[in-house]
Amino acid sequence: MKPAWHGWWRTVALFADTGSVALALGGAALLRFGPLRSFDLTSAGLNSEPLLDHMILAVPLWIASFAAFSLYKPARNMNPVEQARRLVAAGLAAPIALVSLSFAVRQEPSRLWIALSTLLVIPVVALERRALDWFVSRRRVKGRWQTPVVVVGHREAKAVLEELVLNPIRGLQPVATCGFGWDGLPEGNFSELNYIVRMNQASAVVIVTTDMERDEVNHVVAIADQLPVQVLVLPGIDYTLAHNLAVVPVGEEPGLLLEPASLRIYQRIAKRTIDLLFSAAALLVTLPALLTIAFLIRIDSPGPALFKQVRVGRGGRVFTVWKFRTMLDGAEMRDDDELGFVLQPADRTRVTRVGRWLRRLSLDELPQFLNVLRGDMSIVGPRPLLGTGMVSDPVLACRLLMPPGMTGLWQIQRKSKTSPEELLRFDVTYTRNWSLLLDIYIILKTVPALIQKHHEH
Repeated sequence: MKPAWHGWWRTVALFADTGSVALALGGAALLRFGPLRSFDLTSAGLNSEPLLDHMILAVPLWIASFAAFSLYKPARNMNPVEQARRLVAAGLAAPIALVSLSFAVRQEPSRLWIALSTLLVIPVVALERRALDWFVSRRRVKGRWQTPVVVVGHREAKAVLEELVLNPIRGLQPVATCGFGWDGLPEGNFSELNYIVRMNQASAVVIVTTDMERDEVNHVVAIADQLPVQVLVLPGIDYTLAHNLAVVPVGEEPGLLLEPASLRIYQRIAKRTIDLLFSAAALLVTLPALLTIAFLIRIDSPGPALFKQVRVGRGGRVFTVWKFRTMLDGAEMRDDDELGFVLQPADRTRVTRVGRWLRRLSLDELPQFLNVLRGDMSIVGPRPLLGTGMVSDPVLACRLLMPPGMTGLWQIQRKSKTSPEELLRFDVTYTRNWSLLLDIYIILKTVPALIQKHHEH
């Protein structure tokens, strides 16, 4: 059975999308024709019906395009990057359908209005969907809008179950297990899956195949296929995001095609262009704050305002990273792990008063915009390595395919404390799945993540 919240989600998304599309179309008309002639193309000297007729036609066309690209299927929209890709595709398909239909009925609308509408609809709906995601996450933190699931597997399935329990924001609530036991939840063997699903009113089955035999997987999938539930299969592939996976036939079986990270020349140029524009604008806007912080550091304790440190960037190239000094001049720093990219003060009592606030507000890293301008770093990327001794490690070497970033997947995690191993996992995941869309997503998520972490402190 489908979770009750699916219907509510679809209803909210449909009404919100309709309002957002109508708002964007109206805004495009206002930009194209002005406030007095926004709904009358005849007054603009065009041989066409009033623009209002085209807007009435355009709104359902855009909504139908969203539906065609599965934007009203909750399970397919839980991945925000994949949702963004579908939104862009649907947002571009709708105006093509509108133009084709307009030509068919011989009522050509303003081409500039259609172009402006397309440019407005995509970001407006994207913001609205971001607000919807926030609403859903708030509900889930309170234990609502959860999908009851049965977790199937052996020892590896326990780690998946624990992650779902610790992070209710994922939206999957374990109600029973098959093949293993866990903390008092109802359990059974694989042959009892049908009974367990029905008795616990589960809406989905999560099959963790990592340590299951092939016959066991086929047996469980065969049972789950006959049940009115979603079937989620975890193949145990590390460091890969969903949008880089595609199902392709391999002989008589389905296989997972792992798309390599896109590193084409034009995409490198686009990434560098974003870095230059973003960092230049950030330095210009924050210049008064930068000067004020530097002044406060100098009067708070003797020593320079900036702290310099050697890091390893793309291709193993060594560079100097700049930060605001947060400790007494000459205080030593130490590696906090064996991976070489977490740095902590050797003596926390030597953190200055101003430095304590800079760290709490994440303002000590603002000078790194200068590193971005120089090309040493990027706005988004993996964490920069602290030394040169670990670059021969094959996993860490993967991280050196990208320039280190001021923010990244590691920055937007909701957990206030993250182990070095998890930080490494985020970096490798980012490197292997890089795309401009992923960069934009991380940039948009960084400020809310910093605000949340500040409140947790």
